Amino acid sequence: MSNNNFTNLAKLFSINTLDTNKFANLAKLSGGAKSYDSCKSDKVSTTMKEFKEGKLKDRADNVIKDKKQAIAIALSQAQTSCKYNPDDAKKLLAKVDQDLNDTEKKINLTNLIETKDAISLLYKMGKSKRVYIFKKLLWNKIIKEQRSGEKLDSNMWDEIKKIHEL
Repeated sequence: MSNNNFTNLAKLFSINTLDTNKFANLAKLSGGAKSYDSCKSDKVSTTMKEFKEGKLKDRADNVIKDKKQAIAIALSQAQTSCKYNPDDAKKLLAKVDQDLNDTEKKINLTNLIETKDAISLLYKMGKSKRVYIFKKLLWNKIIKEQRSGEKLDSNMWDEIKKIHEL
């Protein structure tokens, strides 16, 4: 939002125009203009800070000692709490489209999560034909990797199952 918009909002809520910068900063702090990437990086950094301090715990209240598990928790938390704005959605769809069409690039967990997010965005937008194309490209990549002897770990299969259920 521009300062002009904040000035109009300040007038609407009877806030002194001298305080509009404070109002603008308050809106930014509340997450009004955050992009998905900045939200995600903030969430991951705070979770990793908890891990380094020994304060990150799992559902059973056990302290997390494995860094990979801490990263998985951080990404999961970021995925549930951060939302895509329209610009981020376009970037995500373009990235997933490029990744799925790149025959040399191997599948990883991050790609699968992004593909799942892209497919669910496409469903919300009513673009079922593009969903079909994304799923077909993904299945072709999975089959190709399986035929070449590459193994997918259990977390990747969990994400593939979630994509299939969409």
